[in-house]
Amino acid sequence: MTFCKVTPLRASGRPPTGPVAQQRVGVVDAHGHQHRLRRRRIPWNEATREGAMMLHRLTHVPCQVAAPQVAARYRKRWTRETAGKHKEGACFNG
Repeated sequence: MTFCKVTPLRASGRPPTGPVAQQRVGVVDAHGHQHRLRRRRIPWNEATREGAMMLHRLTHVPCQVAAPQVAARYRKRWTRETAGKHKEGACFNG
């Protein structure tokens, strides 16, 4: 999926992991429909399994929701999903 920048990337909060930045982007889906989303740049204290220290996410969450809140919610979600995957693997391996 490709996107075009609608606004410049700018700082939008500082959760414990570091400064979050965001920008508005335009995206065209597979059916040719245009969407306006926000791209979030979220730093991590620890590398992901793939070694990434900075995550970039597209979201349609309204601008009234602060960037640090979105980062915290995604972090909580990823933690739960990762824990569930590790639990599933332990059940099949043991």
